[in-house]
Amino acid sequence: MRTKVGLTNAERRESQLNIIRDLMVAETARGAWLTLTEIAEVTEFGEASISAQLRHLRKECHGHHCVEKRPRRPDRPTLAVDSGGHQAPIWEYRVIRSVRATKGERRAADASSDNTSSAQVRDACRNV
Repeated sequence: MRTKVGLTNAERRESQLNIIRDLMVAETARGAWLTLTEIAEVTEFGEASISAQLRHLRKECHGHHCVEKRPRRPDRPTLAVDSGGHQAPIWEYRVIRSVRATKGERRAADASSDNTSSAQVRDACRNV
């Protein structure tokens, strides 16, 4: 099915996935972790869509990237109120390009990495 801007739903999802992947890999290279809200502010995509795309990035067919998640650091706001009025942690994410990426992509990522070795990344992804 074509949408009014000429893209099929599958093409739009793939484009959204690529935008989120590129943003998160670049931010991870800078050492940044982003919340869904922060990603949404930059991309103008909905938080539910962003969350789904982050899950897709873990899949083999979408690059088998390592998507890490942690509660926001204590020196930044750490609690949000959910729909039931309960306090919940704010989660932040980073995406480490798959060790299965092309040699050129790995070299570029290694040049801007935070001194994390491929073995460390591989071990971290296995434990996710």
